[in-house]
Amino acid sequence: MLERQKILEIAKTLFNENGYFNVTMYQISNHLGISVGNLTYYYPKKADILRGIMAQSLHDVLVPNFYDLTTLNDYFGVLIDSLENERFFFLDYYRLHSLHPENKTNELLVKDKLFQGVNQLIANGLFIDSVSDVTVESLIKIFMMADLAWIKQPNRNREEFLKLHWNVLYAFLTEKGVKELKLFCHKDE
Repeated sequence: MLERQKILEIAKTLFNENGYFNVTMYQISNHLGISVGNLTYYYPKKADILRGIMAQSLHDVLVPNFYDLTTLNDYFGVLIDSLENERFFFLDYYRLHSLHPENKTNELLVKDKLFQGVNQLIANGLFIDSVSDVTVESLIKIFMMADLAWIKQPNRNREEFLKLHWNVLYAFLTEKGVKELKLFCHKDE
């Protein structure tokens, strides 16, 4: 495993277990079995480790394209997985936001990805074409705020959270979209 990757994985585990602000560079280096000097060779500051973790996370959430409702559902799953995998960040979102100024750009990239995806699904006849850009942007903001609230829940239920997304979106589906939603909702039964 690449040394940088191993550092990011160990640090993310420690951050998720203890919170970003409760983990020191010494603790990270100790878990890696290397000196703090070796650690700072790769990442001079803990904030640099944070940037590395979040850059990987961003890459993972920007990959998919939307062709149908299944791919949108899968993308919601990727976003939820990101909340779980980097929960230290989302649990302390507002404080860490100031340490990771790139996050504003990353948020815009995720919002843009969702916006483009919903517009593609409108073009594919799955969402009603009368949905305004303002409504789409509002839905995206609501989902992102819900994500921050959901990750703080002690007994999170991923499937229930996904269903809540679809309950909100249901009113915007065309007849074709409703049929497709019913197909992929019942495929596991």
